[in-house]
Formats: sequence, structure tokens, C-alpha cells
Amino acid sequence: MKRENYAIAEIAGKQVILEPGKKLRVPKLNLEEGAEYTADKILYLRKGDVVTVGQPYLEDSEIKTTVVGHDREAKVIIFKKKRRKRYDVKKGHRQHYTLIKVEDFAN
Repeated sequence: MKRENYAIAEIAGKQVILEPGKKLRVPKLNLEEGAEYTADKILYLRKGDVVTVGQPYLEDSEIKTTVVGHDREAKVIIFKKKRRKRYDVKKGHRQHYTLIKVEDFAN
């Protein structure tokens, strides 16, 4: 599968691949549902055969996204045990995330 238009951006400290119309999970953003979020830390941009690479970010490039909702990932179990010491700990963790939809590439 060859992608025609896509970008690699940094959102909340994580690098994600953005494609027009695609929904994706990013680390939690403090925005309301339906709010617009502009990703301005673009590392790589491809439009057709034109490829642009930033050093580290592209100047004057931004991608508009819309917040679809907030939720939590599946539970991850953390289990620690020390044998013959009667020590075991079981904990669970669910990471928060924001679901965003990529609208269009501004530049």
C-alpha cells in the first residue's frame, strides 16, 4: 500500500503519521470534543511525489485536526514477585488518550 499524501508530526511528545480523513489516537490533549487542534511540529511531509523533510521541523507547515473524543486504553497489568520472600504486587494501569480526525493539510 503506497501512501500518496501523508505527514509525520510530533503531537504531545509522540511521533504520529497523519493522513487526510484518518482517525488516530494521540496522548491526552486538554481540549473539548469538537475543538480544532493544529499540529504545527511537522517533521516530514509528502504530497504526491514531492517530499519535504524538516530540520527538525518544517517552517510554515501545519495540519488541522478535530478532536473526536477522549477515552482510555486497554488495561495493562503490572505484576512483581520475589520468590521465596512472600512478596507479590499486582497493579493495573489504563493510559488516557485523545481520538483526533485529520481534516486537511494547510500547506
